[in-house]
Amino acid sequence: PSNSSAASDVYKRQHLYWSIPKSQLGLYVAGYYFFGKSFKFRFKQLEICSDILFSNSPVTPIMTLPSFGKTMLITLPILVLKQHVDKKCVSFLMSPYIVLVRNMVQRLGSKLRVGLVKSLFGLSNERLRKGLCNEDLMDVYCGSYNDFGSPAFQDLVSNWVFYFSDTVLSYLVIDEAHNLITERYFRLEVFDPL
Repeated sequence: PSNSSAASDVYKRQHLYWSIPKSQLGLYVAGYYFFGKSFKFRFKQLEICSDILFSNSPVTPIMTLPSFGKTMLITLPILVLKQHVDKKCVSFLMSPYIVLVRNMVQRLGSKLRVGLVKSLFGLSNERLRKGLCNEDLMDVYCGSYNDFGSPAFQDLVSNWVFYFSDTVLSYLVIDEAHNLITERYFRLEVFDPL
């Protein structure tokens, strides 16, 4: 059953599973794995990645210029969690436009298992109640704002612990967040649940 504080409760319970070493070494290792041996952090990137990974806050806003490396800022913490958390970690990434969703699927798909969030909507309630094996779930699910504003997504997150008890919800990334506010006025019925 869904309730309004379900997402907050899930975060509080599942954040306990993030028993990762409080060292930035894992971020360097993830960087080498994802980008190759020539990987180096640029100005403030290590600091921001550390904030994302080690923060006790459920929200870490990031606003940077194009080409700063926002994809890297979210990818490395996901890779570290994948290495150090004993349960399957699942993250969600929402973008305003389908073309950006497809781009993120391609960019992240080289080292992470990436799928479309809509693929979870098509599962029958019986299949969800039985749960999916950890091997069936992707590391990251991408979708548009419309996907994340849908009743199907609201049900999925509200009942996550019932559907996928052996997993941890790790990150919800809102790409181009300034568009979320702008588009809300044009499609209130989609964005009101967000």
